[in-house]
Amino acid sequence: MNRTARTAIITAATIVAAVVAAVAIAVTLDSPDEITVNNGTVVHHDTEGNQRRIVVEVDTDANLDAVFDDIIDDLTDDAGYYISINCFTGGTAEVDNRLANGRYALGGIGQATTSLDHGESEFERVDGRTCP
Repeated sequence: MNRTARTAIITAATIVAAVVAAVAIAVTLDSPDEITVNNGTVVHHDTEGNQRRIVVEVDTDANLDAVFDDIIDDLTDDAGYYISINCFTGGTAEVDNRLANGRYALGGIGQATTSLDHGESEFERVDGRTCP
């Protein structure tokens, strides 16, 4: 094998290795948000799309604003997030025992889908709802 062919093979192998490394890094950086919630359990979490829904169940209606803040603190993907907080009891298969709703805009996509400014959130308790 002549020197030119050997150089071409080494160059091609280097390019392939660089592409594989770049894809591995991109997959790692683009992994879905990992949400941890004190005093709650994430039961649904959309990880793709411009508009994402997150549903959390709690066992008390105390400190729901702190639960909401825990959720949005872990979000990193540009998207519009719609967050529902339900009591784990008191609902039916068709209707949740909804305690609170919120939305959060992250990036330009979040702004477009929620009509909120980047980094802005809205949180509202549902009047009259309790969780044992």
